Amino acid sequence: MLLIDQVVRLLGRRMQLDPSLSNLCGDWHVGGPEQRKATTVEPMKPMEPMKPLSEDKWWPPDLGQPSTSGSQNDMRYAFFAEKRRLLIKQDGKLATYDSADHRISGVSQQQSSGRDLAFASQTGAVDLADLKKLD
Repeated sequence: MLLIDQVVRLLGRRMQLDPSLSNLCGDWHVGGPEQRKATTVEPMKPMEPMKPLSEDKWWPPDLGQPSTSGSQNDMRYAFFAEKRRLLIKQDGKLATYDSADHRISGVSQQQSSGRDLAFASQTGAVDLADLKKLD
């Protein structure tokens, strides 16, 4: 006997299920061998590997793959940990910064509109103005 059959019968006896609910439960699990065969589920087929969300690599190819990248409003960023470089693309212009010992993990939430762009790192928020611009 199926476990679900036992549970439904037990619930029906103990809780005196409303007939419509009992019928609903019954419809869900009751059926002859023919019906059970018809509802047999086949194993899932393997999925194709995921592709990057965007093939648009706007950074120079010699930097390789960024450790992290993203965008906020009209600004895009890519951080290359091994090269210690943070690239910012804004208004169609590309700027490169030396990230020094900062390991950028994302854009930091800004509390006021007058504050410069800031990024999250292992030591907390890092203002873009505090990083050395290379170009």
